[in-house]
Amino acid sequence: MKFLENIENVEFIEEEITHFVSGPYGYYAIIRSGMRIDITAVFTIQPPIDDFDTYYSFLFVESLHDFFLFRQLVCENKPGAWEVYLRLEVAERNGFFAQAQDYFNRIKAD
Repeated sequence: MKFLENIENVEFIEEEITHFVSGPYGYYAIIRSGMRIDITAVFTIQPPIDDFDTYYSFLFVESLHDFFLFRQLVCENKPGAWEVYLRLEVAERNGFFAQAQDYFNRIKAD
């Protein structure tokens, strides 16, 4: 199954991440509502930057339960808070992270 075909649902969350925590039991993000996202893998996505005064950087995140897209606004060379932007529900979890990485690498190469 291809990357885009594997996505069953996309939920816009747009909620600030208040803490990133690393400890003996793993790495996770806490969002403003109190939800904890247990992170198992991440890769960065940097779309082409047209305006270096204002742009977004992204993290694609695999968690124990779902996949997420985090984003951070950089304004006048000052990074803002990270936020959970999207939650992705997929049909087949196995291999989805690698599919996403390959998909975004191909887009970057074009």
